[in-house]
Amino acid sequence: MSNVKAELLSAPDGEFLYENFRKPGRAFADKSAAIKELEEGPCYPILLRPRRFGKSAFIQMLKCFYDLSYKDRYEELFSGKDIYKENLPGHNAYHVINFDFSMVNTQSDTAFLNSFFSAVTNGIDDFKRRYPDFVFDYRDFDKSDAVTLFNYFASAYSGYAHEYFIRTGRDYGAIGGLYVMIDDYDSFVSRTIAPDFERIRFQTGGFVFLKAFYAALKAAAANARRVAKIFITGVSSVAWILSLPDSISRLMFHHTPVSMNMPALPQRSLLN
Repeated sequence: MSNVKAELLSAPDGEFLYENFRKPGRAFADKSAAIKELEEGPCYPILLRPRRFGKSAFIQMLKCFYDLSYKDRYEELFSGKDIYKENLPGHNAYHVINFDFSMVNTQSDTAFLNSFFSAVTNGIDDFKRRYPDFVFDYRDFDKSDAVTLFNYFASAYSGYAHEYFIRTGRDYGAIGGLYVMIDDYDSFVSRTIAPDFERIRFQTGGFVFLKAFYAALKAAAANARRVAKIFITGVSSVAWILSLPDSISRLMFHHTPVSMNMPALPQRSLLN
């Protein structure tokens, strides 16, 4: 009879914070090798996968890998993982801001605008917690205008980054800058399309709000001192998104979705 003992690890159901996966006794499927695919691919990829495929957890892993505030925890979080042996120069080289649009409220147009604004402020607040020397006060902003909020944030970040790179003596070149990560960019779309097609017209084009937000993101990406990299996750098939009038998909960037060693789905470029 074998004396080998098997240890059953606990599955962290409902957990998506990458640093919590590294706790002893937690089961973890290492997908970090996909980071190298991102490094070798386009600057503005989008990952489309069904719900419960680990997209939020993947974004949190990217945040830990790329964000400067996690630099002192790099060994703790990534030693022994596939990506660690690659020794990529981009690790912990960016200021990361991540927006989670999964909880945007679609019950009314007012609720949509206000909750979208709130989702953006949540990302800004998280950024400010990690970088307390970044000063940005949005208390007097119109709570229904996330576009202006993002534009002012990007402008404030540009000045902050300029001072940071002067202070640290780093070259503002190929590595560094703001990395924008958006999780569930289409969550509210998939919840709205069935019961109310007119509202989806409002959100994606009829009143140009969502179009304006992604246009602002595109404009910030055109200025390397504001946005250096973007990563987006969603569920909707590209063909379905492109069928919507004035779709947000027509606003984005000329790159194809990434596979990242996950089960394949029919793909068509969302970033037209």
